[in-house]
Formats: sequence, C-alpha cells, structure tokens
Amino acid sequence: KVARRIAKNSLTPMATSLINKAIDFAFAALMLRILGPTLAGRYYFAIVIIGYLDIFTNFGLNLLLIREVAKDRAQANRYLGNTTALRLILWLIALPALGVFLVIWRRLGNLPEDTAWAIVLLMLALIPSNLAATFSSLFNAFEQM
Repeated sequence: KVARRIAKNSLTPMATSLINKAIDFAFAALMLRILGPTLAGRYYFAIVIIGYLDIFTNFGLNLLLIREVAKDRAQANRYLGNTTALRLILWLIALPALGVFLVIWRRLGNLPEDTAWAIVLLMLALIPSNLAATFSSLFNAFEQM
C-alpha cells in the first residue's frame, strides 16, 4: 500500500510534467511561427517582467504553506487564508511599481504599446495564478497528489 502510494505520488507528477513540456514545446513552435521573431521577442520580454513579479508575489509562500500544513493539518484554513491575503497584498504592492516601470520604459526605452498591454494583462492574470498556486500547495501539503 505504501509502495503504491509512493509510486503514484512520484510517477504521476513526472508523467504529467513530461506531457506539459511536450504541449509547451508544440505551442512555442506554433507561436513563434505565427508571431515571428520581433513579436515573439516582445512577448518573451513581457513574460520575463511578469516572471519577476510572480517571484515577488509568491515570496516563498508555497513552501511555507506546504511545510506548515504538513506539520499540522488543523491549521490548513488559517494558512490558506493568510497566504492568500499575503499574495494579494504583495500583488497590490507590485502594481504601482509596475505602473512606474511601464511609464518610464515607454518614455525612455521605447516600449511598444502592445508589449505594455501584454504586461498589464499578464499582471492581471497573476491573481488567478497565485490563487491556483496556493491551492496546489495546500493539495501537496495533504499529500494527495
């Protein structure tokens, strides 16, 4: 029973990760073909900026939630609420910083309007992404992968 659970918890994430990588590769190849090098470069620039903001808004909260809830499952609701609130607070802190960055970059760095809009839309997408990361961490804390 334990060996089956260990195998399931190990092999299932590896298999799904491999499938996700194959889908990501196919999507990237198609996207590059459709957008071309210039527009793809702009998109990747937007992704890098949002990647930094995603790191900031997560701020180690995934690991905190997993570790603490795995220790004491009775605290799950408390940590779920607190980490969700902290993520939203960090997102709100990052929002004006991103606004200043976009204004300065548009004036000094000649940031195209479509790239600025992509960054704004991806910033909005961080909210559901952070919520999904919170629930995934809680799921992992309960070892129900």
